[in-house]
Amino acid sequence: MGLEWYIPSNTGKNEVTVSSTSFKFASDTVLMASLQDINWMRVAGDPDKRTIVFQPVLGMDKKIDLLKLQTEQKGKMIRKTLTAKGFINRNSWIKKVAHSKEKRLKRFELKKYESTLPPLPAIATSESKSRGDAWYIRLMPTFENSVLVDKISSVNSSDKGIYRYGGGEFWQ
Repeated sequence: MGLEWYIPSNTGKNEVTVSSTSFKFASDTVLMASLQDINWMRVAGDPDKRTIVFQPVLGMDKKIDLLKLQTEQKGKMIRKTLTAKGFINRNSWIKKVAHSKEKRLKRFELKKYESTLPPLPAIATSESKSRGDAWYIRLMPTFENSVLVDKISSVNSSDKGIYRYGGGEFWQ
């Protein structure tokens, strides 16, 4: 085998890492999305498309519909963490990714959200103005449910998804 260059897996990507309690925005991602001075975000999820949308919100004051975006700075590097434990735990498709043992399965590229955002729920406060842009990550499908083979009849035939069989278990 000849000489091969090593290229780190995170090179050139605007990554967000999903953890069991938060979304972590890498320093390059913070710069690309201009999040340096943002302290709050709205977050929405679409389980059918496995998409999570982040909407930066201007201002310093806490509002009921916003999640805190914390800043960690080391020298010139700025990273941000969006604490969203309730949101993550409420959505099994996100929770499964967050609890994955493989780090590479928890990192996703942040992209500009070009679609129209849905109207805000009534609980959203009118004083909390979004910056006007939104960003998203798309999670890869995971095997969220597992069933022993002898209980295969408990799987609803109308359930959508990807199925896998292995080691005496059936995953969906």
